[in-house]
Amino acid sequence: IAIPFLPHEIYNNKKPKNCEPINDDRSTKEVQKICGATTAWVIMVDVESTSITLVNTFGSREVQIKLPQISSSLGEGGGQQNTTEYVVHKAVMCWLLDEEDSSIKHVVMVIYGEAKQLAYCKEGDETWTSLEEYGSGFDDIICHEEEFYAVDGYGKVLRLQLINSTSNASSPASMVQLEPEWSVWEQKVYFVSVGAKLCLVVRDFETEPGQDWKTSFIRICMLDFEQEKGLGVGDIGNWTILLGRHCTVAVPGTCWPGMRSNCAYFKDEPSYDEIYKVGHIRAFSFAESRVQEIEYSSHIWKNIWEELLLPVD
Repeated sequence: IAIPFLPHEIYNNKKPKNCEPINDDRSTKEVQKICGATTAWVIMVDVESTSITLVNTFGSREVQIKLPQISSSLGEGGGQQNTTEYVVHKAVMCWLLDEEDSSIKHVVMVIYGEAKQLAYCKEGDETWTSLEEYGSGFDDIICHEEEFYAVDGYGKVLRLQLINSTSNASSPASMVQLEPEWSVWEQKVYFVSVGAKLCLVVRDFETEPGQDWKTSFIRICMLDFEQEKGLGVGDIGNWTILLGRHCTVAVPGTCWPGMRSNCAYFKDEPSYDEIYKVGHIRAFSFAESRVQEIEYSSHIWKNIWEELLLPVD
């Protein structure tokens, strides 16, 4: 499993005070699938029950945090179906300071349902809280510097500032809205934190015979919420973007030997079995404004890409 962390961060991951390691008999577990990841934690959703589990496998024993079922909290209305792919599209987690008791507690936000709406669950909540008043059709969510952000298929970006007291489950957030300087309709959009900057990755596609999607171009938009606008940038310097379905991360280009800076790595090929073949892992060079074929190299890709670089939805 690819977890989005830099190597030194593994020892600094945050664990809530009320979590205990558990014995895990995997032979009796129902089937779970990844729907997101954050530093040192994987976010799993159960195929049958739609319950979400936070899993941290680093340390002497595995730690799990179980959250309420999505389906029981938010219902099956609007044409939703009880499958992982349909009910939960994406999940992210962050840790917020609870001002009432000065403890750090987790908050999880999801994109769910046929309409791709937002919902969140704070530590201690027994149900999920829908944010349907903020719209639908969301493509991606992220937690950046302890605030949640969401973007829809038109490139409209929302900043959702949850109240500081995580024990209070009342009305959730204030909202700031901005749009990038160019249209993203019929393209795929992703969030990524590049250092301290929050950016939007816009991925253009074209089709070829026998292949559903082929990435033709990638653009980067830096989000400025003080000016309430998004500005296109020509390159990302020494950073490298790893573009994936479960999470998208930016790492220094020197993080792994052989990795190229000022590039975005991705995978178009729908077949998971073909992941290591030449041409199925690609990089978009921002310096040259073109897609480049990447040949598999075990010291770069092993244990990094198998879950991160999955086909586009």
